[in-house]
Amino acid sequence: EFTQLTAPEFAKSCGFNTSTIYNYLHGKTVSHRNMNKIIARYPEISETWLYTGRGPMFVPKKLNDLDKHLDFYSAMRIIEYTEQNLQTIETEIKEMRKSMHEFIEKFKIAHKLPE
Repeated sequence: EFTQLTAPEFAKSCGFNTSTIYNYLHGKTVSHRNMNKIIARYPEISETWLYTGRGPMFVPKKLNDLDKHLDFYSAMRIIEYTEQNLQTIETEIKEMRKSMHEFIEKFKIAHKLPE
C-alpha cells in the first residue's frame, strides 16, 4: 500500500517474479534473500517491522533528511501509516492489560490470595 504499486509492479521493483509476491500475500514466508531485496529497494521501511510487523513501519530519520527527499504526499502517507501503527499498538496494549488482569484474578482465586 505504501508504495502505491500493484503486486506485480512491487515484485518487479524488488527484483522477484509476480508469482512470488502472490505467494507472500497468501501467507507463504518471505525468504531472507527477497526480504533483503525489499529492504534494499525501500530502505525507509524498517527491517524489524518488515520481519515481525511490530514497531514503527519506517526507519527513524532526522527531520532535515526527510525534508530533502520526501514530497508532501509521501510525508502524509508516512504520517498516516504511523498513526495506524500507533492505534494498533494501543489496541494491543489494552488487550494485554485485560489478559493480565484476568490472569491475576484467576491466580488469586486458584491460590485463595487476599485481595
